[in-house]
Amino acid sequence: MSELKKIYFINTCIPHIVRDSIFIGEFPVDSDVFVNFNRAFNDLDYVGINIFYKFGIGTILIDELKSLQAIDDNLNHDDIIIVFNSINENINEGNNEAISHNISSYIKNKYKNSIVLTFIPDAHPNNLNLQKIVETFYTISDKIITPYIDTENIFKMIYKADKFVDKFYYIKNIPTIFNGDKIINSVFDKIYDITFLGTSRSNRTNAMKILLNIDFLNFKFDNTGRKFTQSNQLRYYDDFTRILNYSKFSLCTPTTSFIKIAKLHEFNIFSRPVFPGRVAECIAAGCIPLYMAEHDEIIPLASIDENFPVLLTNLKNLEDDFKTALHNYDFEKTITKLKQYHETYLSSRAILKPLLDQMTGHIK
Repeated sequence: MSELKKIYFINTCIPHIVRDSIFIGEFPVDSDVFVNFNRAFNDLDYVGINIFYKFGIGTILIDELKSLQAIDDNLNHDDIIIVFNSINENINEGNNEAISHNISSYIKNKYKNSIVLTFIPDAHPNNLNLQKIVETFYTISDKIITPYIDTENIFKMIYKADKFVDKFYYIKNIPTIFNGDKIINSVFDKIYDITFLGTSRSNRTNAMKILLNIDFLNFKFDNTGRKFTQSNQLRYYDDFTRILNYSKFSLCTPTTSFIKIAKLHEFNIFSRPVFPGRVAECIAAGCIPLYMAEHDEIIPLASIDENFPVLLTNLKNLEDDFKTALHNYDFEKTITKLKQYHETYLSSRAILKPLLDQMTGHIK
């Protein structure tokens, strides 16, 4: 592969549904997956080719014809092209998955140096459409990417299928760009001692009640999550991560649905480490994740080493553990540690580059 040869990427990430044809955020599709993977490809100096969208009442659809025209206008037959699909569990919603599949098939057939990567963010047991997604995208995909370390065994156990798992590729999390030292300059800019961003659940509500009883605590609570299906929730993705920039700690919890389905299928969830997306977002924003379990046993995080910058606790010990951590908080040391860990394990070069180098290495 020539050093001067450009590598193009096309992100067909499935849009969030919004009302009234409103554009939200930096991109018309302002989801965490779309934004972070776009930035990761850009960070690796890949050249993006935009996908176009059609906006209706309550829907965003990929404009297939306009997108294919843009692809053909920008590419030559011998260009290296990465097609990135992100397929959520609502595979029939809006027919965007079918359009992503069509675009991938078109590029695969027309451009000899094309590589198709399909990311399934909901590749966990509660996704009832997981088998359908894998079967649909298996043939055209060079790799099926999942953020759960044991997806192959989960897939085999629940669906009794072995033939699709050879293309599975595990990544620790969505790649992010570290900006924890760009917006915040000192501890005085950290206006929140702790934040919570997301939807209310019983364990999270109980944790917040404990935290709110701590004297002189600067607390930020945002219960809107990232659901862009209601007009009062149409907010930039960066609005959420910016709150983390201004926070010392942020409350993170295991995925509730993952736990419930794990119990339903009677496998030991505690033996399968997970790495919630909010934990990665906190680290990228220069904020310490406060990872809390509802009961005594903490579902393990898929950390790499003993330097993993997270505060692990449970509901019983939450108040004491947090008070101690807050008392010992050191801004400079925290930013340095979070940045080092992010660069080693959560950056685009750590998560995405090894796979892309592997996939493009055989192309001359």
